[in-house]
Amino acid sequence: MKLFLYELRKLSNSRFIMVCIAVLLILNTVICAYTIKNSNPLPEEVVKDIYSTYLLDAQSVDDIHTAWETDYREYETRYQSYIKRGGIEPHLPDNYWLPDGMSDAKLYDKLYADVNRPQTFRNSIAETVKAALASKISLENSQDNASYEYLYQEEIIARYTALHDQVYIGFENTRGYDVYLKCRIPLFLSIISGALIASYYYTTERASASLSLIRCTKNGRFKLTGIKIAAAYITVFTFFCVSQLISLLIVGNRIGFSSLYNSIQAFEKFTYCPFNLTVLQCCLLDFALKSFSLFCFVSVFIFVASKTDYLTACAVNISISTGV
Repeated sequence: MKLFLYELRKLSNSRFIMVCIAVLLILNTVICAYTIKNSNPLPEEVVKDIYSTYLLDAQSVDDIHTAWETDYREYETRYQSYIKRGGIEPHLPDNYWLPDGMSDAKLYDKLYADVNRPQTFRNSIAETVKAALASKISLENSQDNASYEYLYQEEIIARYTALHDQVYIGFENTRGYDVYLKCRIPLFLSIISGALIASYYYTTERASASLSLIRCTKNGRFKLTGIKIAAAYITVFTFFCVSQLISLLIVGNRIGFSSLYNSIQAFEKFTYCPFNLTVLQCCLLDFALKSFSLFCFVSVFIFVASKTDYLTACAVNISISTGV
């Protein structure tokens, strides 16, 4: 335990590493703030109003929408006539929900996308199963029943047929989590930080020319390496958690979040997720897989650092992390 704390303290005493971590955190904040945007900005109170109204009296909202569609089609006809013949430019239909300067069209698009989401999901899954069945029949006709492709089509049919009936998508204003789960900036910058941090862990031993001597001791090879991996991983994992929290806060501020207990397939981007998961389960699984990938990267970085000097280890590890 003392050796583990010593390795952590050694890192915290490095001004260069601390500055690099601070710069990477700032960079994570700036990039997330710049790239995470609300693609469908609508007034929060209006969205809550129409969704709550639809839950209480769907028919009244449908009637308002139908009347608006009729007026909008008439507007389009008049606008086409205006383009061809000139005259007085027609005005957009009056809004029922949104204030002047905005169109109810985006609001209706969002509402009915969520209303129809269970059906559109099942239609997409049915198309996938249909395509897999066609491929399976084609392979059967060519007597290729033992190939990987044939077994793959069978797995698709079995898995998505089950999902077609198992997945329940609740009606709500779905938002936020699809953007959060697709954000890869925190993971990438965490790997970069891991490259810098792990490369540093043998600098003291190399500076004092004691590394070869330490490796000859009883615990100087495997135990020391394990402690260095643990200390580096704890540091990188902390950086990763802070980076993820920053991206989560930015998404929450810019877009907001829907329920954690709806199916992940409620989001169009996750239509073909092959597992029946809630949003919460998907977020936890995503976090666990990213954490495991960080551990694998840090282990490789420590190995590289143990074989060469700091600058070379930095160059090699950053090349590995960026795929160069």
